[in-house]
Amino acid sequence: MSLKQKTLVASICLLMAGLLLVIAVGDNGLIELCWLYGTHRQITERNTKLTQDNMRLYRSIDRLKEDLSFIEDVARRDLGMIRQDELIFKFGSKTGK
Repeated sequence: MSLKQKTLVASICLLMAGLLLVIAVGDNGLIELCWLYGTHRQITERNTKLTQDNMRLYRSIDRLKEDLSFIEDVARRDLGMIRQDELIFKFGSKTGK
């Protein structure tokens, strides 16, 4: 192999190595593509969770419009309300006496 041919082969190898480097780390390269796949997966998971939360809230809204026992349960649990005929007994703690 002559010096000219060796130089040509070496130049081609360097060019291919440079192109491979550009493909891997350049704009819109493989590294960015992997990052974008990860970001897409995270956004898709968050979107699925938000959709499920929205459906749960829509069901709660429908029940608050129609279901009297659900309304009563929410009023008791979240607002601490009681019926007119109910009594609440509060007992002091035994510690300290």
